[in-house]
Amino acid sequence: MKRKEHKMSMMITKTMHNMTGEYMTMYVEDDESGIRVLSVEMPMAEMMKALTSAYGAGTMVLGDIDKVGMVREVKYVGIPWDHIYYTETPEDEITEVLAEYEVDGWVARRGDMLNQHKRRNCKQYVAFIRFVDKVEND
Repeated sequence: MKRKEHKMSMMITKTMHNMTGEYMTMYVEDDESGIRVLSVEMPMAEMMKALTSAYGAGTMVLGDIDKVGMVREVKYVGIPWDHIYYTETPEDEITEVLAEYEVDGWVARRGDMLNQHKRRNCKQYVAFIRFVDKVEND
């Protein structure tokens, strides 16, 4: 079976973790889909051991690996929206308004409905995201 390769990006950052000391976090992202495939967090000493041909202990979170290699599409839709008091908007009302736009695999970035910076001309501009198979050119 041929191994499928994907272009990826990796970032390693140093953070303070709950004021208990310095931690390192490593992120691995699929370049095609933008999906964070893996997050690894460990104390700095453990990360240094792992990076220098030894083993280091830490925790990991796997992302949506089923979307790796797919193409991420994003579109913005202006949704008529009369609410200007964002914190008082019931979640079920947001779900009902977005349902008509969440078709053909498009999923709304729900937080946009509560973001006052996304409002223009009595419309709330919401990002919709979907993942589609990459078309290979033969």
